[in-house]
Amino acid sequence: MADSNNVRIEKGIPIPGYKHGASRANPAAVKYYERLKELQAGESILIPEEEIPTGITGTLQYHRLKYGRKFTTRRMDGGLRIWRME
Repeated sequence: MADSNNVRIEKGIPIPGYKHGASRANPAAVKYYERLKELQAGESILIPEEEIPTGITGTLQYHRLKYGRKFTTRRMDGGLRIWRME
């Protein structure tokens, strides 16, 4: 266990700006970003198993919060299928 007495308290360190959107997202997830924007309610896309990006759930959450679009996912047909619900 680390000794907390070895941790220095510092003052005057500037807080870096917050990065948001695609700039901090997993580049593998970003390539599906535009496709998700195009999906209409009831439509779906299939991402092959070997291409499923780590950050895809974060990308879906971003679309829900920013655009009010809801999605659901299922692993099937050798990949991840994403449906736009509304």
